[in-house]
Amino acid sequence: MEMPSEEVLRGPYPPDSMAHKFGLDSTQAGRYRVAWDSMMTAYRPARDSLHQALDRMHRARTEGYQHEGGREAAVTRHLGKELQKDLDHFDGVIRHILTKDQWGDFKDWRKRRRETEKELRQQQMIDGGMGRRGGRRVGGDGN
Repeated sequence: MEMPSEEVLRGPYPPDSMAHKFGLDSTQAGRYRVAWDSMMTAYRPARDSLHQALDRMHRARTEGYQHEGGREAAVTRHLGKELQKDLDHFDGVIRHILTKDQWGDFKDWRKRRRETEKELRQQQMIDGGMGRRGGRRVGGDGN
């Protein structure tokens, strides 16, 4: 099962990091922060529900309740897909904040980051990690 990405679990790239990494000027940084704050507030209940479903899924599977774990996996997939749509919409918002060059740099960076994350998650699945690191949900540590 494809687990939700770090980006889906945590939300878009934080404003201070975004401004620094992609050289946003003060106006861009301010606009990004407002959009980011709005996005994070609006979709907090959905992200919280996703984290809860992941926790229930992992707990059920750890305790041997595969059927219940399967149901929670379906909930997780559904919530992850919905949040991904919200992130895709957010891309349309930030595309108007960034310059053409910044947008291109951001897309390239994010693509590399997603590919690396996917490889790590696949390795975790092979190792039996089911999207967990050190007993914690992927992305649940805020890093």
